[in-house]
Parts: sequence; C-alpha cells; structure tokens
Amino acid sequence: MRISDWSSDVCSSDLVLLVKRLRLAEGEPIGFELAYLTPEVATCLLETMASGGSRKDPHDHCEYTIEHGMMRMEATLMTEADAEAFNHLPTVGAAAFKVTTTSYTSQGSPVEHSVTLYKGDAYFYEMLL
Repeated sequence: MRISDWSSDVCSSDLVLLVKRLRLAEGEPIGFELAYLTPEVATCLLETMASGGSRKDPHDHCEYTIEHGMMRMEATLMTEADAEAFNHLPTVGAAAFKVTTTSYTSQGSPVEHSVTLYKGDAYFYEMLL
C-alpha cells in the first residue's frame, strides 16, 4: 500500500505498514480496523509497545507531532468480506458503523490512516454540542 492510495489529495509515494486489528469487548468482536502507518509512526508505536509504554497516547515521545486529523463516520451494512473479518459474527447485511480517520503532521503530511468497521449494536459516538 502506498500513501497515495489513501486519498486523491495525497501525492506521496512512501510505503506504509498495514496493521489489521480485531477489536474485542468481553471476548466478543465489536470492531475490525485496517490501519496504514508511515514508517516513522510504525517504528515509534512498536517501540512504545515493546517498552511497555502507555497505549493512552502512544505518540507522546515520538519525533513527529500530529497536528490535526479528519474523521468520517457513516452507517453501512456488513459485506461478505466484513463478516469474514468478524469470524462471521455478525452476518452479511447486518448494520455497521464505519469510521475513517487520517492524521496529519504540522507540515500537512499524512502519517496515519485507518478504516474501522464496528458492529452496529456494539458501538456509538456521543458528542457534547
């Protein structure tokens, strides 16, 4: 995967690391995430995890600063590939919540992009307006 595949707005050809993660709550799958990380982000996060560092804000000690990001949330339905990622719980056609985020440095360079699909009955967002 190349960063240029993230969006038509990004015109970098740097290689990225793809991380796939099944998110669990009380042993049950509630989300499946595909995260694309630049080498500097991947290295920093792996070093943080290896040293037993906090997952609360794993970017704290890294050499880059995440300045801003974009998030898109949308309702969707589980496809066959989605159901397979969830070990077929839930089934094809079940309600789902898709969250797509991209994080940028202060120079405007994308460093992290993720697409997470949550079971429709297991996740919600709440906003204070």
